[in-house]
Amino acid sequence: MEDTRNKILLAVDGSDQALEAVRYVSQVLPHQRTKVVLFHVNIEAPASFLDLEKTKEFGAKATAVRAWMAGRESVMKKFLEKAQKILVNAGYSSNAVTVKAQSKKKGIARDILRESLKDFGAVVVGRTGTSGVKDFVIGSVANKLIGKLHHLPVVVVEGSPMPKKILVAFDGSEGALMAVDCAGSLLVDPDCEVALRHIIRPLDIEKMGPDQLFPPKDEAEWLETMKREIDPAMEEAKDRLINAGFTSSRVTTKIISGKRSRAKALVEEAKEGGYGTIVMGRRG
Repeated sequence: MEDTRNKILLAVDGSDQALEAVRYVSQVLPHQRTKVVLFHVNIEAPASFLDLEKTKEFGAKATAVRAWMAGRESVMKKFLEKAQKILVNAGYSSNAVTVKAQSKKKGIARDILRESLKDFGAVVVGRTGTSGVKDFVIGSVANKLIGKLHHLPVVVVEGSPMPKKILVAFDGSEGALMAVDCAGSLLVDPDCEVALRHIIRPLDIEKMGPDQLFPPKDEAEWLETMKREIDPAMEEAKDRLINAGFTSSRVTTKIISGKRSRAKALVEEAKEGGYGTIVMGRRG
């Protein structure tokens, strides 16, 4: 049976951010192990707009709508050609990059979700897009996909992320190990630097009064206990990444303590270390 883990559904809308998502795929995913489908859902004018042609008063408006649609199709065609060229120039074979464009059926996110059921290994989408159509704000589409697409990894690209540096948020859970395996199957590159990071929050994260609930001694013991418990799982995660193909010396582990917000700590770590990709499980 064909291994579909590296068949990528790359949803694009013609925006600059969608092009950044294309560049991300071209720079981060291994070319020899990846097939890419550039997927575009076309927004057509509602039938009510086209009914304008039947009236003398609004016939000119209908013509303008048709001109907008034709212009949009032309822009999207050029975008898809450019996207294909970026991928092929980066090292993808021409037969590993295909294009699929269709008219909207149920909704942007729902159409992407339905397409993702066709033996894909991951979905990639830009964080924000540019469109005059309210339903095609890719930021809202990305959020919907994260919330509804549970059977596949979702890669959300924002800005122009630096390639070759990956931050993996790890808490020892089954979801975290699945995220590690995802990084190993989708992103493996001997030249990549992979940072496994575990965050331990302080005991008094939820204070019950004006005084400190736990003294420093308890905090220190808590920290050591948590480190002992997570160390074996961190080593297992590191071994999985190395066995997947990452270079041993470029896979590091680190435990961060004293941070009240795990999300904020991860963002700070990514910014300070220049990590362009953050990998995390859906549930910890």
